[in-house]
Amino acid sequence: MLREKMVFGKAPSRSANMTSDSIFKILHLQNSSADSSSHYDNNRSQISSNKCGDGFNSIEIAGIASVAALVSVVALLIVYMYARKCMASSSVESSEIQGVTIFVDIGVPLSYDSVVRATGNFNASNCIGSGGFGATYKAEVSPGVLVAIKRLSVGRLQGVQQFHTEIKTLGRWRHSNLVTLIGYYGSDTEMFLIYNYLPGGNLERFILERSRDLWIENDS
Repeated sequence: MLREKMVFGKAPSRSANMTSDSIFKILHLQNSSADSSSHYDNNRSQISSNKCGDGFNSIEIAGIASVAALVSVVALLIVYMYARKCMASSSVESSEIQGVTIFVDIGVPLSYDSVVRATGNFNASNCIGSGGFGATYKAEVSPGVLVAIKRLSVGRLQGVQQFHTEIKTLGRWRHSNLVTLIGYYGSDTEMFLIYNYLPGGNLERFILERSRDLWIENDS
């Protein structure tokens, strides 16, 4: 009788232990499930943060942005260099167009371009003579208006500044026996004189004699 009571008395303790173990296991499973869910959510959030647009991750986006920036810089440099080249070309052209000095007004505007164009870009077919200082060309600067262009050899002169000084002196001289100096152009690469065109006359002789007298006078 006592044995039965003792056995009966232990039963509640085992049941209680089983109940506690069950509760512990349930709680452990819940915690594990919660940890797994949290870990999955974290991984999913990390993957989502590394993805953008059509599947590009942050590294790919940074690489694309760097390439785009580099291409933009190169394009700007090309545009800048091209603009500088155009501005320099325009400046030279403007200087040449405005660089003709006129002593006598013949009623026709004269510029570097118009004179060179009238000679056919100093075409040999328009050459009417040549001498020690260069060749002379016939140029029709306007319909019916002819002038003679004496293209000087740049290497034969001592410098542009001397050329300008001496030609300005020559432009002030007037004589009935001398051909009229209408104007001139002078730069580091091109120099020419503009004279009246004398049909049937030996213009080259007039020009050479006039130029020779000028050099002799300046040297004496």
